[in-house]
Amino acid sequence: MYLSMEMSVMFQLKQELHAKCLDLSHDAEAFLPIKMSSTGAETDAWGFPQGAWHATQPAARFNKTTEEKDADRDLKWARMLHPTKGFSGVPTAVLKRRWRKGVPRGWRRAAWPELMDHGPAEFKTAAGLRQITYQSLVNSPPSSYDEVIEKDVVRTFPRHARFATAVADGGRSAGGDDEAAAISSLRRILRAYAALDKECGYCQGMNYVAGLLLLACDSASRSPNDPSASSDAADDEERCFWLLVATARGPRTRLRDLYLPSMVGCRRALYAYDAFLRKLRPKLAAHLERENVQPAMYATHWFVTVFAAQFPAPFAARAWDRFLAEGWKPVYQIGVALLAARERELLALDFEGLMGALRRLPETVDVERTLGLALRLRLATRDVADVEKRFGDDVKPQDL
Repeated sequence: MYLSMEMSVMFQLKQELHAKCLDLSHDAEAFLPIKMSSTGAETDAWGFPQGAWHATQPAARFNKTTEEKDADRDLKWARMLHPTKGFSGVPTAVLKRRWRKGVPRGWRRAAWPELMDHGPAEFKTAAGLRQITYQSLVNSPPSSYDEVIEKDVVRTFPRHARFATAVADGGRSAGGDDEAAAISSLRRILRAYAALDKECGYCQGMNYVAGLLLLACDSASRSPNDPSASSDAADDEERCFWLLVATARGPRTRLRDLYLPSMVGCRRALYAYDAFLRKLRPKLAAHLERENVQPAMYATHWFVTVFAAQFPAPFAARAWDRFLAEGWKPVYQIGVALLAARERELLALDFEGLMGALRRLPETVDVERTLGLALRLRLATRDVADVEKRFGDDVKPQDL
């Protein structure tokens, strides 16, 4: 069984994450501190400099121009998403087809909460009944997590215009007059979550998830056809916080399981991913096993951040479109598709070559091809439930 075969690897991983010291950026040039050009680099629609890992990759071909396609899709979402009624009245099949094609950049702020089974408003209301507000959490006393949060916020998306902060003495400054507004917001969001969920607290990886949500909640990038969007940055920040809470605690997404001291969510994800790789790509799975390449060696950061840390922003956002709407099934499909898209190349490599190729996957991923392949991988929701139940049956209390 995968669980017992890789226990030594998982035990080491458990120690690293529990100690809050897993460095998700150690091999990613995109996350190293950099000096921003005084003239400002040309950025993509997400705000990342062209050429950075997170930048939008140019499409190979279009029947219409990109602008025409984006305008058409924007209008379709404007007709579907009502300011107060959400997606009420939209046929499920139509909605599913459209979120799987990707929610338009300007509609994620409004659409993501509506795609969830238990949205941010539900958790905000429940907290209010206990006299808990976002501001009260922000004003909580200092905690033991503050130091590691401080280290992580200044290395979250450093190439992004909203997160960029002046560099001094080889590292980005924090808390000064030159600090980017998004860094300040991210710090408050992470501290507030640690105050709300004391069992989970803060674990490295949450900074990238919250950072992606903060970009998605940015009212400056909202669709001009969205009449409900506020342009208040403070509203963006609180909206992001409750979206993080809903994603962490919602039964479909269960994100907080990834960050508990037991690492049960991370271990469950790796267990299920291994099972589905064997089911959907048996030849490739057998080759990786012969070369002693285990999922925990290369896929941990995929699942700990749900692709938010090291993949291009359009790829991560498209993965989250499906993750919020469907849960973990598309995450496993995308994980398998990342390897399936390069299967011929990977089958020809030995251990050293495999590890190098797998480390380079985020910077070389073909967004459209990989996401399209993920949709074609036959995986039922029942399959996911069965494998996750098997994980629960196999795991022993002493392993948690």
